[in-house]
Amino acid sequence: MKRNTRPAVLGLLALAVLALAGAAITSSTTVETRSLGDLTADWALVTPAPYTPPQGTEIYWPHADLSNSGEFMVYQREKAHYVWAIQIARVPGGQVVVDSLLPSDVLPNPSGPRFSPDGGRIVFCGAQHQDDPQKTAHVSPWVVNADGTGLRRLRDDGCDYGSATWQPDGKAVALTRGAPEEIVFLDPDTGEVLSTLKSDLQRLRFSPDGKWLLGNGLRGLTALEVRTGEERVVWDPKPLGQPGSGEAWWTGLYAWASDSRRVFFIAAHRDWELAQGPTACEIWEGSLDGPAGKIMDGQVLAGSLNGKHLLIDKRRVPSRDELSPGDVQLLTLKP
Repeated sequence: MKRNTRPAVLGLLALAVLALAGAAITSSTTVETRSLGDLTADWALVTPAPYTPPQGTEIYWPHADLSNSGEFMVYQREKAHYVWAIQIARVPGGQVVVDSLLPSDVLPNPSGPRFSPDGGRIVFCGAQHQDDPQKTAHVSPWVVNADGTGLRRLRDDGCDYGSATWQPDGKAVALTRGAPEEIVFLDPDTGEVLSTLKSDLQRLRFSPDGKWLLGNGLRGLTALEVRTGEERVVWDPKPLGQPGSGEAWWTGLYAWASDSRRVFFIAAHRDWELAQGPTACEIWEGSLDGPAGKIMDGQVLAGSLNGKHLLIDKRRVPSRDELSPGDVQLLTLKP
């Protein structure tokens, strides 16, 4: 394959040039293919650096999401202190094409934004600033078109929502709601509650076939069958804990493979006593049918809803340092 040496130009494009539905998009960066087990690495690109909170106890990843085409990523980042944005960037290249989908008076929920199956809409959760200090700012679900138009709040019912994820057919959005926790399924057009499930899972991700929801629960990384409520533990970090620390290992970001059986996720080691954050990050593969195991050092950054694309960072320790070529790669998952 020939190498195109023309560099990707970083910068902002006008919203009008973004036409996720039907725009012809071509790559201007090097495309390279390498085999990593049953993964195929395609593109190297630059992504937003992780954010380290002032207390320094853990790393906050940008909670990115990939479009089903693998051509765009959406993520939230803190542009300045408490100045947040939800941005869309082109993959490969990291070129920002929408500077922010977030209203200036809305603070986003850490669970991040998610592309609709067709790439035309974004769902996210956020709390709107209240001028009256006596009023509580609840975290509501929002939907916005990928070009920044049509922003609307799906529900404003006094409950707190989070972990929004699209159903693969686009007919519903699943979210966590309230305490005690439950999972609620909303109509993305009307905000109507379609159904609910009792569950403690957080940071939800639908499987490509729509049958399972993956999330973090009391027993670890867990898959919930939507129809029956059956739960399967994909990864329990507690056996990896060290003496004196029951929270030595954790998982934050994860993504499904297209077969709706395999899952790729971060297994991060954390030393609470020294308050130094993760000292090592590993990419693991789990399954609904068997035990999980390590693939390589690195981090899962995002996955597409259809399970065909996976964004990873091959660095063992996340930081704000400048990325080297090949650190961040978009992987195409083989069936």
